[in-house]
Amino acid sequence: MAGRLVAFGVAILLWLAACAPAGSGDSAATNAPFMPPPRDQATVPAPVWREPSGVVTVDNAAQIAYLGRLDATTTAPSSIFAFSIAPDSTQLAALNNQQILVWNLLDGRLVAAGDRQDALNICYSADKSEIYTVLPNGTINIYRAEVGGVQGTLNGHPLYNGLAACDSLNGLLALAGNDGEVKIWDPLERTALATFQAGETAIQSMVFSADGSRLAINTQDGTLGVWDWQARQPVFLLENRPANRVALRPDGLQLATAEPNQISLWDVTQSPGQTPIILATGADGASDVFQYTPDGVYVFNSGGSSGAISAWEAANGRLWNTMGTAVKDKPALAINPAGTLLVTTVLGGAVNLWDVASLRDAQMRRAELATGVQDMLNAAWTPDGFLLLLFQASGPVQVWGVTTN
Repeated sequence: MAGRLVAFGVAILLWLAACAPAGSGDSAATNAPFMPPPRDQATVPAPVWREPSGVVTVDNAAQIAYLGRLDATTTAPSSIFAFSIAPDSTQLAALNNQQILVWNLLDGRLVAAGDRQDALNICYSADKSEIYTVLPNGTINIYRAEVGGVQGTLNGHPLYNGLAACDSLNGLLALAGNDGEVKIWDPLERTALATFQAGETAIQSMVFSADGSRLAINTQDGTLGVWDWQARQPVFLLENRPANRVALRPDGLQLATAEPNQISLWDVTQSPGQTPIILATGADGASDVFQYTPDGVYVFNSGGSSGAISAWEAANGRLWNTMGTAVKDKPALAINPAGTLLVTTVLGGAVNLWDVASLRDAQMRRAELATGVQDMLNAAWTPDGFLLLLFQASGPVQVWGVTTN
């Protein structure tokens, strides 16, 4: 009954006009545990679990509903600060302040739970049979996904700095070092595939291209690069260009660098001496919301501490729209695999679903999801586009999708 009421609430709100008009035309590296003051406790019973009936699309978005909730075994609130979704969308593995947790996304069942052993990162294998966590000393713990419990270890990186890039689809795990060294693993095969020096100081951020062949990296000494990691050679390299983080267009051909007062877009196929496309973000630069759409058409950025998320056209730097205006904590954004829907969350504020096709309109179409709480810390879509996962700061994960019942 609760799920049906939520579905009705969403349906009548769907595609309300956003308040912000269209544009005028023109982190720390370590994934450390985060526990904000909980604003809402998980005291309301979860709805009876329902399976989704298909992919969430713009056409059926009015039927999106709260399908169930994933809960930890601890009673004290504990935020999930790192997670990985199985490539086939059937499981979610996560780390909170105390535990490693594995849920079955078909029925909501908690498959395994155990001590996280201070792990900072988590990643699925390409065949979803195994889960890997990375400890502060660089050790990779190996878990059987359906059983739990450490089955073995790998010496991942001797100077690991807490930063990892996970590419479950291609079976890759990259570990960053305090000395600028990167190690890339195929943990399922127990094989270190490549080791190379990306800079002389600690790596701040890194991200794989969609096909896993390239890795974008920036270091504390201002070295920025896109690497063909198999050849251990950069295909594009900038020096003395300080940045907070990098993003890579899914095709690996454009590099976005978040600098203190702007975002610069670089054509990886051209000389580093080129004049980049500049996105004027203001003094806040880029925040945790700094990513491309799956088709590479847009770059999103939240503009630092503001809850407003801006959408820029990657080809020419044009600002098309800004979503939300209230100053909130911890803005987050998740784009569905088709690139047609996105969800925005802010800690202490609303969860909104947006129609990407209306991004260039004077007013974007949106719906506020009736989550019943105001402590959303993060959001993610499953790779198959069936489920939207909303992560509460107090620990539970709300699961949303479309269903026929």
